[in-house]
Amino acid sequence: VSEDADEEGKLGFVNLKCVIWHELFLKLLELVVQYSKTGYSHQCFDKIICWLFPILLILSADYEEQ
Repeated sequence: VSEDADEEGKLGFVNLKCVIWHELFLKLLELVVQYSKTGYSHQCFDKIICWLFPILLILSADYEEQ
């Protein structure tokens, strides 16, 4: 979504960008879930084929306000 000075900061525009971001991230997660179960082969620079299983590590914290 291109940045438009007239729409910047308006609730509808912000919500649109938020929905687009979440939908695309969901598609990315679907691919990661698929490959984390089945894995995929990758040929490294030294011509060795490795079987990789991707994971996502997330650190979530709720800090006290200061």
